[in-house]
Amino acid sequence: TVYDLIRGFLRNAKDKEGEKELYYALKLLCRTYANVRKLLAQRFNENYVYDDKAQKVIKKVLEEL
Repeated sequence: TVYDLIRGFLRNAKDKEGEKELYYALKLLCRTYANVRKLLAQRFNENYVYDDKAQKVIKKVLEEL
């Protein structure tokens, strides 16, 4: 699910509204599933997701938890 949300953002919603929607979707997943924070930090970090906008959202989610 995390992968699909990030991919959808990168392919079709890479604007301010998409950033906001991705942020809230990832935040909800982090609140709901224990492993999402670890996935964002390790599997979807800047070594695997090379997009600055996506990384900005991911880092914001991780910082606020």
